[in-house]
Formats: sequence, C-alpha cells, structure tokens
Amino acid sequence: MMSTGEEEEDDHKTGIAMDTTEVVLTWQEKMKHVDQDRNALENDLERLITWINEIENMNDKQLKEYLQNRPDSLKTVSTEKSTPIKRVQRARKPKRPGIMSTVWKFHREEGENSSTKENA
Repeated sequence: MMSTGEEEEDDHKTGIAMDTTEVVLTWQEKMKHVDQDRNALENDLERLITWINEIENMNDKQLKEYLQNRPDSLKTVSTEKSTPIKRVQRARKPKRPGIMSTVWKFHREEGENSSTKENA
C-alpha cells in the first residue's frame, strides 16, 4: 500500500488533481442554472433582433452616421480609407513534369514514329 506522500507524487506525475472540495449540485440547482442561462440567451437574442431591425430600417445616410458615431467598444473594423496595399507577386517555381506530361510525351513520340513509318 502506498503512503500519502507517494500518492501525492503520483498525482503530480500524471497531472491528476485530487479535489476534495467538489461541489455537488442537486437536480433543482442545475435546472435553476440552466433556466438562468436560457433567460440570459433569450434576452441577448431579443436585443440582437431589435438591433438588426433598426439597422435594416436605416437609409444610407443614417447607416453612415451610425458607423461614424458608434461606441469604440463596437468598432472592430476600420471604416476609414487607407492607402492601397501593394501586392507583390512571388516568383513561381518551375513546374516539374507530372506523370501525364510524360505519358503525352511518349504518346506524341509514338505518333510521330508511326507517321514516319507510314510515309516511308
């Protein structure tokens, strides 16, 4: 039988933590948490739908004004015009002949040989 010191060493080696303060929730408590989460999601969804309807009903001028005056916390994309980015083309590696190009090469050579035989 192992002593408690050896058990602690094994726990550290395997990365398993022995948590003796585990909280056990009853079924009713779990359902209460689920209901709270569901209510929070429903509220978020209602706010999102309301916001979408407001945005859809705005004309171009109102949308532009909204984008310029929205709070910093909502700004994820810059709407200001920036200098165009120069795109640099990479030098392409020369393609190595694949199996089909090799087959076509021999097929063409074979066709040339048969046509020269027919002419001779």
